[in-house]
Amino acid sequence: LKLAILEHKLAFLEMEQAWLADVISGIQQESEAASGAGQKGPGLLVLGGDLRDLHLPDLFYLILAGQHSGTLKVTDGAETRFLVFENGQPVKASYVRAGGARQMALTCDEVLASLCDLFCWRDGRFTFDQRVEDLASGIPLECSGEELILRGCRKVDNWAIIQRLVPSADTIFERGSSARAEHLALNPSEEQVLAEVDGVKSVATLARELDLTLFEASRICYCLAAIGLLHTADLDKILLRRVFREIAELMCRSTLAWRSSPDDRACEEEVNEQVERFPIRLEHGRIEDQINSQIETDELKEMYGFFLAQQYRVISRRFGRSNARDAFEQTLRQLGPELQDVAKRYGFD
Repeated sequence: LKLAILEHKLAFLEMEQAWLADVISGIQQESEAASGAGQKGPGLLVLGGDLRDLHLPDLFYLILAGQHSGTLKVTDGAETRFLVFENGQPVKASYVRAGGARQMALTCDEVLASLCDLFCWRDGRFTFDQRVEDLASGIPLECSGEELILRGCRKVDNWAIIQRLVPSADTIFERGSSARAEHLALNPSEEQVLAEVDGVKSVATLARELDLTLFEASRICYCLAAIGLLHTADLDKILLRRVFREIAELMCRSTLAWRSSPDDRACEEEVNEQVERFPIRLEHGRIEDQINSQIETDELKEMYGFFLAQQYRVISRRFGRSNARDAFEQTLRQLGPELQDVAKRYGFD
């Protein structure tokens, strides 16, 4: 299996190397031609390839993130779509059938529906030419680049396409930039999934907790990952979050026998007061972790270590040092072997 993975990576890198060599050659030729004609500045870039080699949402997002201007042409031999970008945003579109003149959609919604069909294509070729084509007859678009990607990804109903961004049910995601979500019309299910993603729950867990099928949860994660609202979690951070959550919640549960009543939350509230400068809280024995997913692992470890130290001190003051020590030792024994190793690695033991 390892050999198969390495051979696949090697083949992909060789293909990418050849593609980059063609790009460099094209830029140099354009530059030389421009210099010979007495023009100034570099030549304009023309990229092309096969949809089987490049994930279409990745191409759209590349144009969007780079704020590129140009004309994207996508064809499967029978139909061709044209999409004009200005500073990374789609502004006009049209399409043509094989052997026919360029067709016009009657409304913006119709041409958007035509563009969204592209996301379901598995075969075809694309060309992105920075020489913007004059589409005098093109339909103006009232849709941002991210909204177009989101709409298109929602139409995908093929596991093979979804698995490009969601490889398995065990995949764990973290939240990306929350600012983007404010400008997108997410549906209720997408909002629920985005709210529940915490860098610990897998796609299968999200599906179970939100009463979604595995396919529905996977497609939603696919859509949100395609526009950068989610990204695959770092393995070290996954284990760090998991061991912190396990220790904090088990320690909280261990105090139930000493509280005045099962509903007594004074201990939790005192812990929350001690760590109020951090976006972490205990609520009814569960950890609510709102720490930015972009934070470095070392900084995350320091915040979690501080939280656990304060929790231990509060339990010691309220219920006695001996009880706190016994509860903590029992908590460590309850961790699985892998998490015990993680606790030692980060000094939580």
